[in-house]
Amino acid sequence: MKIIFLCICFLGAYVYNPDALSGQESLLMKTLKENSGLIYAIAFSSDAKYVASGGVDTFVRIWRAEDGSCVKMLKGHKSFINSVAFSPDGAILASAGEDGAIKLWNAETGDCIRTLKGHNDPVSSVVFFPDGGRIASASNDGTIKLWRLKSKAPYKTIKTRSGYVYSVAVSSDGTRLASGNADRTIKTWNAESGLRETTFEGHLDAVNSVSFSRTANYLASGSEDGAVKVWRLSDGICVKTFAGQNHPIFTVSYSPDGNYVFAGGSDNIVSAWRVSDGNLTRTFSGHNGQVKSLAFSPDGKYLASGSFDKTIKLWLTPWEAERRDREAKEKDAMEVERNKNYDLHYSAGVQLLSSPTRENLEKAVAELTQALSYKATNACKEKLNEAVNAQRRKEEQIKRRIKLSIEGAIALSILLLIVWVVAGAKKKARLRRTLPDAIKSETLSGSYETALRLYVEYKAIGGDLQNLPQDELLELYRGLQALNELPKENIPYNFLLSYAVTMANESNYKLALIMLRSGRLLNEFKTPGEFDTFVEIYGKAGRPENLLMLKLNPSTYSALAEAFFKVKDYDDCEKVCALKKQFYPDKMSPRDAELLSACQKNREELQELKKNAVPKWRCINCGYIHKAREAPESCPGCMHPREHFQIAEN
Repeated sequence: MKIIFLCICFLGAYVYNPDALSGQESLLMKTLKENSGLIYAIAFSSDAKYVASGGVDTFVRIWRAEDGSCVKMLKGHKSFINSVAFSPDGAILASAGEDGAIKLWNAETGDCIRTLKGHNDPVSSVVFFPDGGRIASASNDGTIKLWRLKSKAPYKTIKTRSGYVYSVAVSSDGTRLASGNADRTIKTWNAESGLRETTFEGHLDAVNSVSFSRTANYLASGSEDGAVKVWRLSDGICVKTFAGQNHPIFTVSYSPDGNYVFAGGSDNIVSAWRVSDGNLTRTFSGHNGQVKSLAFSPDGKYLASGSFDKTIKLWLTPWEAERRDREAKEKDAMEVERNKNYDLHYSAGVQLLSSPTRENLEKAVAELTQALSYKATNACKEKLNEAVNAQRRKEEQIKRRIKLSIEGAIALSILLLIVWVVAGAKKKARLRRTLPDAIKSETLSGSYETALRLYVEYKAIGGDLQNLPQDELLELYRGLQALNELPKENIPYNFLLSYAVTMANESNYKLALIMLRSGRLLNEFKTPGEFDTFVEIYGKAGRPENLLMLKLNPSTYSALAEAFFKVKDYDDCEKVCALKKQFYPDKMSPRDAELLSACQKNREELQELKKNAVPKWRCINCGYIHKAREAPESCPGCMHPREHFQIAEN
C-alpha cells in the first residue's frame, strides 16, 4: 500500500506544471534542497534557529534556518521517517518511523539517547507534551502510546478501535489528546486516564492530520476527502468547513495565534484560511510535489513546508510579512521626514551664521547640531565647525570685556570695604570708650531697658568687660529683677565675687552662692584674699556641704585649704585636703600633707579643750560672744541659727 501511494506521488510531481506558480511566492525566503528522498515530516526548534526533517531516505536532518545549511544527519531508522518533533526546550528531538521505532536524539550532539519500541506497526505520528518530559505516539496498529522520556516502555496504551491512527496532537495545557483515524473519525482522549471523551464525525474519508488551537478550545482536521474542518471541543460541533478543496489534505496546522488554519495536500499548495469568517486569505505556491507536512516557528514569524518534491521551503507568515512591510513603509516615511527636518535646520543654521552676533551664533550651533542629528553630511559638519569657531572667538571677546569689568568692580569693592572696615573700627573703638559710662548713667537714672541694650551692644563689639561699671551692673540686674541671671553672664570673676559678698552682707546667702556659681567660681580665683572672702561667705551661708563637693583644680584645693586653716576651720580644711587627695593623689604636695596633719592635730587639741574648759562661741555674723559648753540655738544679736557660731580664741 505504501509503495502504491509513493508511485502516485511521483506521478503527480511529474505531471505538475511549474509555470502555474502563484504570484504570492514572494513570501518564500529560502528552499532547502539537500534531501535525497521525499519529505514526510518537519519541525521547528523552540528558538526557531533550526528545522528538523525526515522522510523516505531514513535520515533525520537538522537544518540551520538562517542560511539553509544541513548541520547534522542522524542515522538510526531502518525505514521511512513519518514524524519528527522538538522538545519544548529544544534539547531533544524525537523521530518516529515506518520501522515501528521511536528514537530520541540529543539535538546538540546528534547522539541517539534512547530507542522506544512498543508499537506493532509503523509509527505515523509523535508529539511532545508541554512539560517536555513525555511524548505521545500514534501507529497503524490502532493504538496511541504515552511514554516518559526516561523509560523505554510506555506508561499508558490507548486502543482507539479506529484502525490506522494517522495523526496525534496534544492540547496546549497537556490534558487532552486528539487522534485522526482511518475510519473517518476524530477522537479526543483524556491524557491522564486515557479514556475517550468525544468522537467527531463528518469527514467522508480518512483523517490524516489534527491540530489544536492555542487555547485548546478548537480542533482543526484535514482529510483524504479534501475537507478542512474546525471543531468546537466543548460540544463536538463542526463550526467551519473550508470548502473548495478537491484533493486530499495531508497536513493541517493552527497558526500560533489561533486566528488561521493552514493546510497542505496533493495540489502542491499550502492554503491559509481565516477562522473567524472562513475566507481563504492566501495560498503558498512553489512546491513541485504534494505538501506532506507543515510547521510554524514558535514566535509565529516563519512557516516551513515539506514536500514530495524533496524540498523544504521556509516562508514568512503573512502577518510577519505585513509587519515587515509596515516597518519598511514607516522607515521610508521617517527617512523623508528626516530629510525634511535636515533641510529645515541646515538652512536656518546657515542663515544665522551669516549674521554672527552672539545670539545668532548660539542659535546657529543649535540648528546645525539638530540638522546633524537627522543626517550626517560633510557640508553640515563643516558649517558646524565654522559656527563653533566663530562662537568661541565671540565668547573670548566677551570674556575679556567681562574680565575687565569684574576687575574694576573688585577694585572698587575692595576700596569701599576698606573704608567701611576703617569706619566700623573707629565706631567700635569710640563705643568701647563711651558705652561703659553710658551704661552707668542709664542705670543710675533708672532706665534699665536702655542700659541693658547698651550692655548687650558693648558685648557685641568686643568691649573689655573689666571696664564695665561693677556696682552699676549689679544695680542694673537688680532693677531688672534678674539677679539670678547675672552669674550666667561672661563677666569677670571678681565682679561675681564682689556681688557674692554684697548678697552675703544682705543675708541673701542663696543668691550669694548663685553668684559664686555654686563653687565653680573658685577655679578662677588668683589671690589668697579672694579665697579668704569665699571662706567668709561660706561660713555666713552655714557651711553648705554641696559647695565643696566639686572637682576643682589642684591649686584651687591647696589655696582653699590654706584659707580654711587660716580661720581655724580645721574640719573644712581637712575635708578640702581629702578631696584633693581623692581626685589628684599624685598632685599632693608636702604642704598639703602638712595642713592635713595640722588639722587633725588641732582638732584633737580643741576636743581636749572642750573637755576641760568652757569654750567661747563667737557669732561669725555679728561677733556676739557666748560662753557655754554648747553654742546657743540662735544669736541674740542677729538671730542667726547655731550654725553661725564658731569657737573663739581664748
